[in-house]
Amino acid sequence: MSDVEAIMAATTRMLRDPTEQNYTHVIKMLTARGYHKGISKKVRAMEDLELSGRHDEAIAFFKKVNPALILSPTAAMLYGGALRSAGQTDAAETYAMAACTLGDVIGETGDGSPGRPYKLFAAADAGGFIELHLETGTVKSGAVEYGGQRLLVHVTEEGKQICFTAADLEELLGAR
Repeated sequence: MSDVEAIMAATTRMLRDPTEQNYTHVIKMLTARGYHKGISKKVRAMEDLELSGRHDEAIAFFKKVNPALILSPTAAMLYGGALRSAGQTDAAETYAMAACTLGDVIGETGDGSPGRPYKLFAAADAGGFIELHLETGTVKSGAVEYGGQRLLVHVTEEGKQICFTAADLEELLGAR
């Protein structure tokens, strides 16, 4: 079994049994193989393609960079939208459900406090997670140190701080 096949099999298991343990296992597999490098840029590139109506390019991009985007609920939702636009409604529904499942499992990884931050593979997914799963918006974001680690913090419209770890956070913030 190739690395990609192993990652896809572990992801399928995680989507069937969406536990923090299964999710964290896939994050470790992807990170060990370097798929976290540039992941937030890839999520944003996917978003740019889909939101500009370039659905065929979004589909091709998702396929090209997979499995890097496999744990991104944002990318899954965007890919589902591109598939729907291309008339592939069954596949679109599958990816919409995968995006929801990924959001749910991320919600199980913590409570958003500095002591129990939510775990993300891509920091770019933080805003979408807050919007879709916590049903509020973000007014600002930044980074803080807590317990020897750097956290991504988003402040909601209500003034609540939501904390995240992400596989690509150090890359985005720069080395210490």
